[in-house]
Amino acid sequence: MVKLVVLTLMTWNGAVMLLFISLFVLICYILYKEFEYLGRTFEMKIAPNGAFNDDLGRVRFNYLQR
Repeated sequence: MVKLVVLTLMTWNGAVMLLFISLFVLICYILYKEFEYLGRTFEMKIAPNGAFNDDLGRVRFNYLQR
């Protein structure tokens, strides 16, 4: 009986651990994609000479709306 309880608790512990790990991976992936998008769009706004061609406030506002 004790072995069954221990096995059940270990199974639930493993399931909860996998849930939290999967949520952490999902959040990291979403943040990675968002920063990749921000970097790509920000790079399009920079001229070859290094000058910023767009209104930085508008870029920030558009990004915050996402």
